[in-house]
Amino acid sequence: MPAPGFSSKSEKKGEAAAKHQQPRRDPYEVLGVARTSTDQEIKSSYRRMALKYHPDKNQNDPVTADLFKEATFSYNILSDPDKRRQYDTSGFEAIDSESQELELDLSSLGTVNTMFAALFSKLGVPIKTTVSATVLEEALNGSVPVQPLQFGKPLCRKVEKQCAHFYSIDVTENESQIGLVCQVHSRGRNKFKLLYFEQEVNGGLSLALQEDSTKTGKVSSAGMFFSLLSSVPV
Repeated sequence: MPAPGFSSKSEKKGEAAAKHQQPRRDPYEVLGVARTSTDQEIKSSYRRMALKYHPDKNQNDPVTADLFKEATFSYNILSDPDKRRQYDTSGFEAIDSESQELELDLSSLGTVNTMFAALFSKLGVPIKTTVSATVLEEALNGSVPVQPLQFGKPLCRKVEKQCAHFYSIDVTENESQIGLVCQVHSRGRNKFKLLYFEQEVNGGLSLALQEDSTKTGKVSSAGMFFSLLSSVPV
């Protein structure tokens, strides 16, 4: 037994662990929403909080950085129907609350998605995204080359992993009435995503839709159908 006024190594370790293992707050409380809130209400609340705790607005403020991470962790739970249901039923014990790796579909957050991805990286938070954060950021900044396509003329290009090629096609009124099908194939049966971006006022592109490839026969493919369009950037 250690003498009064001193502590053993094991006690010191226990104290350190207690400091790090603070109880997590209720995700609904963190985001300031009710348990009956809709997905849109939860998303809107998260976006407001993320902008409020923007590290660029609160530089060298570790408290704000922790609040940003806490809001993100909470949104990670409540934005996923399965995780939300598990949490509502059994609390944090039903989900992997110790995991520091977040998995979010950043495209669901609209035009601010790339900003969040960059902030997560700066804060040292590992995050999985359905689309490369670099691709989203370059698109939103308008720094990607967009090549024109023509109807009925296939194009064969190699796309490196975690990269993207951008194309657009002008559609006449008659063609828009008929509709446009965009199909992409991989002869190597590689897994990829077909992305549809919308033009922003500042000239950048924000991700609006994405389609995962599926293996069909000897190729993997993905496709989208559009109608009544004037210009389609993909």
